Amino acid sequence: MVNKEEFLRHLTGAVDSLGLPPLTDEQIAALLIYYERIVTLNESINLTALTSPEDFAVKNVADSLTAIDDELFKQLRKKRGGHRLKYIDVGTGAGLPGVILSIMRPELTVTLLDSLQKRLKVIAGIVGEIAEEGYRMAEEAEASAEELTPVVKKDKYHLAHLSENMTCLHARAEEAGRHKDHREKYDIATARAVANLGLLSEYLLPLLAPGGLAICLKGPGYVEEIAAARKKIALFGGEIVKVKELQLPTDGQDKRAVIYIRKVKGTPGKFPRTPAEIKREKKQG
Repeated sequence: MVNKEEFLRHLTGAVDSLGLPPLTDEQIAALLIYYERIVTLNESINLTALTSPEDFAVKNVADSLTAIDDELFKQLRKKRGGHRLKYIDVGTGAGLPGVILSIMRPELTVTLLDSLQKRLKVIAGIVGEIAEEGYRMAEEAEASAEELTPVVKKDKYHLAHLSENMTCLHARAEEAGRHKDHREKYDIATARAVANLGLLSEYLLPLLAPGGLAICLKGPGYVEEIAAARKKIALFGGEIVKVKELQLPTDGQDKRAVIYIRKVKGTPGKFPRTPAEIKREKKQG
């Protein structure tokens, strides 16, 4: 059931509990549209198992927000000469965390990658609705103000341009990582609930340009995953630079971690392996 008031109450509470920056009116409006449409459309296409106002707010949206690291993003943008950062969300599913980060960060040019075309079309439609509302709010703000500074105007119109700054890519991660249009083309790559950390690094690191950042959102087994994946991460050209441990504000012991991996050298050409090769390794293991 869609209950916007409950969703917003749990979301603002989680943002405060996690020490995240307060949400602007524009961001709240966008997230409300996103929540309502995902839950409504979830009845006809499987997008998420977490549909209650609390679960969606805390375990989907707030959890996605924890991927943002202002200092690391600032450092990366400085290295890129202040240009927009090319960001890809691998296995985006319901747009988590890709759509959430696109709403929050105007400096990102976003690609949502998923193996299911139907799901991508649904997400693209929702982003279009958010953009329409963003344009309406921006026009309203400009009409009510005598003058908006260029910085404020750019910020106000960010959501209005959300669709223009986003691309949906129908592919498997293994395919994208070997394709010339995507290999080593991105500054940031994220994944959430896709695979174990070793395999995840094989999916993400080939997509990153040197100096890029892979952001992996992991559950309570992250310590063991890190220990098991360190050699593979190094093999694929990565180095763990930060592990942000956190506890989601739920009734249970919901320990999480965001693992930040920097691309410090090129990924060997044979990676990522094909799905058949990865499957064969799993069987042998």
